[in-house]
Amino acid sequence: MRYTGKGRAFDISGRGAIVIFGSLIEEDRTILKGSNNKEDWSKLQARFDALSEFTWDCRDILNETTIKTLEAKYKLVLMLDRIGTRIESRKYEDNPDLFMTDFEELKEIGAPNETLSKVLGDYLNMQENPELEWIEELWSVFLDKTAEIIVTIIGGVCVVIIAKKYIDKKRSRKR
Repeated sequence: MRYTGKGRAFDISGRGAIVIFGSLIEEDRTILKGSNNKEDWSKLQARFDALSEFTWDCRDILNETTIKTLEAKYKLVLMLDRIGTRIESRKYEDNPDLFMTDFEELKEIGAPNETLSKVLGDYLNMQENPELEWIEELWSVFLDKTAEIIVTIIGGVCVVIIAKKYIDKKRSRKR
């Protein structure tokens, strides 16, 4: 919510309290933000907030079409970052409504069809590939790295054999 009226947006006196859910921006003075959600305090959200402030400040300088074009261009990149982060962290796994909200916002800002298809494909891929338990992850890494593990073990055995022969040779010379 932006307060653009004259005077102060609010006064607190005595033991008053304000509860903010979201953001309150008092033009040229204060930005209040109320949230316990870690994501609302992330660098990505700060970029969204900065874009919002920038486009707000441009309202008296640029025409509305130019502002909307700038906002859509940069918001697309930010939305793709947000969706990618949420897919990677599996935040959508138990919250398909959150994905649909983000996906619809992506559509509204004019994301190309191939981008929308890629995002939807990534989301569906995340849904089809459930998160592995730690033992399954360990086994998966073991299977992926089998060749490297075998070469390392054989190399280690060879080093031990060569070192043992070298040490035995030195001992026999001393006798």
